[in-house]
Amino acid sequence: SEMLGLQEIVTQLHALEQPGKMDLLASKFLELANAVEEIVSWLVERRTEQADWVQVAEQYRSTLRRITDEPAALRSDSDIEKFRSAVKTLAAAGFPEPLATSVTTVTQLPSYLDVATLSVSLKADIRELAQLRSWIAERLQVDELLRHARAIEPTDVWEESALRSVLFEVRNSLGAIVRSVVTESGVRPNTDIKEPTVLFGIESYFIKRKDLSDQYLRSLNQLEGKGLTLASLVVLSNLLRQISTLR
Repeated sequence: SEMLGLQEIVTQLHALEQPGKMDLLASKFLELANAVEEIVSWLVERRTEQADWVQVAEQYRSTLRRITDEPAALRSDSDIEKFRSAVKTLAAAGFPEPLATSVTTVTQLPSYLDVATLSVSLKADIRELAQLRSWIAERLQVDELLRHARAIEPTDVWEESALRSVLFEVRNSLGAIVRSVVTESGVRPNTDIKEPTVLFGIESYFIKRKDLSDQYLRSLNQLEGKGLTLASLVVLSNLLRQISTLR
């Protein structure tokens, strides 16, 4: 809570409570709760026999703070536009702009947990690494997949647990793909994402995995207008994992 400034965000949201805004506020409280649940689950997953909860939180504190303090700097151009559009929508609904920015930042934070893990493990600057992740996620439409996945309503505790596990696998696969682009293609994480060597490294990675990535994107596009189910999410997650593990 302290790490993300949640107390202040919640206090300011309650201050906006008035007729006409309750539905929007309720949806934002729910989005915040879901985001926090994902963040806490991710931190718990980072625990080891050598590092307890407090040590893990401290290890990732500065990395998460960097993501929340520099939301625009860590995104690709298209992601920046989506971020600014979300902030403008809340501001137009009467949210003070700083609050709109904070709410949008925290609710979108789960999309960057994989890159936070990589930043710490590779000892790489998170800014360039996050932009690399954004480019790859955009190519594979992963953030759209995650957004639709979070809208799935489990029918029981078993489906809820399965959904949580699949979301974890999707994030892990994306993180593994970014790591492979860095290590396999020789891309230095601190290199400007728009450098030709970086773009060539990304292209080289996907050329080698063209059949799998094409199959994944075809499967994803087939869902357009049909809605995502837990079963289709599992299939897409498995394809992503195959892309990430192919050597």
